[in-house]
Amino acid sequence: MEVDAKIALKNFLKDPDSAQIRNQHGFCGEVNSKNSFGGYTGFKRFIASSAIVAIDGENMESSEFQTVWEKFCT
Repeated sequence: MEVDAKIALKNFLKDPDSAQIRNQHGFCGEVNSKNSFGGYTGFKRFIASSAIVAIDGENMESSEFQTVWEKFCT
C-alpha cells in the first residue's frame, strides 16, 4: 500500500526525484519537493493512491483536505 502511494505521488509531482517523504502511514504522509522554480515547497500533507493524489493546499483546498484527512488518515 505504501509503495503504491509513493509511486502515485511521485508521478504527480513536477520533480519526482526531489521528493522527500516522511511520516507515511498507508496512503497518508508528508512530502517536500521542488517546484517549477527549483525551490523546495516545504513539507505538506498528502493522501495518495492509484485513484487520487491530494496535497494539502495545492490541488485541494485546505478545508476540504482536512475533512478527507480526518476520514482516512487519523
